Amino acid sequence: MKIKRYIVKDMNEAMIKIRYELGKDALIVSNRWIRKKGIKGFFQKKDLEVIAAIDEKGRGSKNHNQEKNSSEIKNIFLEQEFQELKAKVNQLLKEKEKEENYKDKKKNQKIVFLKKLGFEEVFIESFSEYLKKADHSTEDSDLLYQYFEKFIKEKILIKKDGKEKIWIFIGPTGVGKTTTIAKIAAKETIENEKKVGLITLDTYRIGAVEQLSIYARILDIPLEIVMNPSDLLEAIQKLKDCDLILIDSTGGSCFNKKYLIETKKFLREIDQKRTVLLVSATTGNQDLKNIIQNYNSIGYDSIIMTKLDETQYYGRIFNIYQYTDKPLLFITTGQNVPKDILKVTEENLLDYFFNEVII
Repeated sequence: MKIKRYIVKDMNEAMIKIRYELGKDALIVSNRWIRKKGIKGFFQKKDLEVIAAIDEKGRGSKNHNQEKNSSEIKNIFLEQEFQELKAKVNQLLKEKEKEENYKDKKKNQKIVFLKKLGFEEVFIESFSEYLKKADHSTEDSDLLYQYFEKFIKEKILIKKDGKEKIWIFIGPTGVGKTTTIAKIAAKETIENEKKVGLITLDTYRIGAVEQLSIYARILDIPLEIVMNPSDLLEAIQKLKDCDLILIDSTGGSCFNKKYLIETKKFLREIDQKRTVLLVSATTGNQDLKNIIQNYNSIGYDSIIMTKLDETQYYGRIFNIYQYTDKPLLFITTGQNVPKDILKVTEENLLDYFFNEVII
């Protein structure tokens, strides 16, 4: 019998050496972990001592065994390489999955953020598609900015300054028509040095006429009070020397057919006008959609969104473009006259959204 001692790192290494030198019929007599001699050995990793034995009578030809063992060793090494490669592939797959999970998490954070701002699902789906193609090394805020810049340029219609001398403001009760008119009147009077005249048809609401009268006195501009829509043309005639005439109409529900018909009737009498629909940012998405679509029966050519200071659902600025192709003219951001009104341009909208909303 032949007995041999092996000092190896692990049992796998021992088996390879034993099979090569003693053959597959060799038996392992004992194995134990041992420490190298000296002080250094105390701090180093232990080695494995393996004692193996083989009955030499049954071994046959040495050369034959060595060839056979060599083939077996190759198979062992191939199996070892395969297992190592498999482990590397699994590690890469785990890292890839981790990276994808991270991207999904970041994407979901952006989508949750947009949902909190009240964006419509159609808008969010569009943003999700954009994210799939985006460079994910880009900062989150830059990705949002790039998307909104692209969206505004492609989707948002900006109302260009026209030659309309008469602006008529329509919309539901309580959206802030009177205050918005005062802001525009102040801006045009003070900043653009235009001669502005005011007309109010809103004689039903308590305080509406008085409120507009106060602004007219402060700005030193004329105000005509029309009790009957049939007297509207006469009031316009009185203000014919003005550069701009702003008309405050009576508010009403978009579901009130009588109100819509009467409003449409008096609007027909006026030529070369700009009809502006006012909607509030505090209005829910479905109601906002109903207002925008139902007021189509009257006819309007631009929109002002008010009361953005009273909500966190800033996404409704952009939701408008899911409901209509009419351009946004102004947004209002508070009660201060004339400060809290912003003319809508690509630059102003981006600046407001990213400097005032996303902070």
